[in-house]
Amino acid sequence: MAIFFLDLEASSLDDGSFPIEIAWIDAQGLGETYLIQPQWNWTDWSPASEKIHGISRAELVRDGQPAAEVAHRASDALDGHLLCSDNPAFDQYWLGMLLHVIDRPPLAMVDLIAVLRAEIDSAPDHEAAIQHLLRTIEDESRRQRVRHRALPDAEGMHWCWQQVRDTVRGVG
Repeated sequence: MAIFFLDLEASSLDDGSFPIEIAWIDAQGLGETYLIQPQWNWTDWSPASEKIHGISRAELVRDGQPAAEVAHRASDALDGHLLCSDNPAFDQYWLGMLLHVIDRPPLAMVDLIAVLRAEIDSAPDHEAAIQHLLRTIEDESRRQRVRHRALPDAEGMHWCWQQVRDTVRGVG
């Protein structure tokens, strides 16, 4: 089972929200990202959320991929693998909504912190590994990158995991 770091952006954080962008990165750092055209019945839209992620509804209609195409690609790539998210409650909901378009069941996710903790638990020196994790998270928060876009957020999760994993294994 491979690990994937997954992030979704959405129309809002309200009950009627829907996925507008998805990205995933595998353990080797290879990823995919898609803007998602809204389904006809996906109508919720938050101007406040648009200001955060910078994606307009018009951009989704113009440049997005049909939801069914993105859902098929996501299902093919992610099904049967360990999916890691920094906010699994929201991301699992939005991924489930996307997969529902093609009548596929939702996929389970785990929290990034749980994955990082599992790496730390395998370290001979837990305290040093925990201190490294805290520094890694602090470093990630300072890295220059676009935030609240699916691909850079997935890349950030992968980077944190790789830093902790390599340190635990004595590579870094």
